[in-house]
Amino acid sequence: MPNSASKCEIVLVLDVVRDPSNEIVECHYYSENCLYLSVKGRPEISFLLHIPITYPVQELTICQLTNGIALGDVIKSPLNIIDTVLMIIAIVSNEFKKPMPNSAAKLNPELYQQWLFDFNNVAHFKSSLSW
Repeated sequence: MPNSASKCEIVLVLDVVRDPSNEIVECHYYSENCLYLSVKGRPEISFLLHIPITYPVQELTICQLTNGIALGDVIKSPLNIIDTVLMIIAIVSNEFKKPMPNSAAKLNPELYQQWLFDFNNVAHFKSSLSW
């Protein structure tokens, strides 16, 4: 049975990914149950989001891949699809010092502002991205 919640969120996420101002991530594959994103210009760094059939009741999972091999553990995300992708974009933007696409920040402006504040003021931000 199609999951309309995931479909609606995926459509919004894909609009951001396809935005010409997006220099952060690209989508290689998507379905109702999966998003496969990579860092633009660094395809060896990618992220796999698994969206359960019972989403949003059941949490989605996310895994960072390096050259197609899982880096670290598969983790459950307490965030929805939109906020999880926004988190990925924000982390990659911060790590690579690339501008956040306006369309991404508009997905959840309050959350984006909080992360931006945290990245710049709370402590030196370290991610698990490896390069």
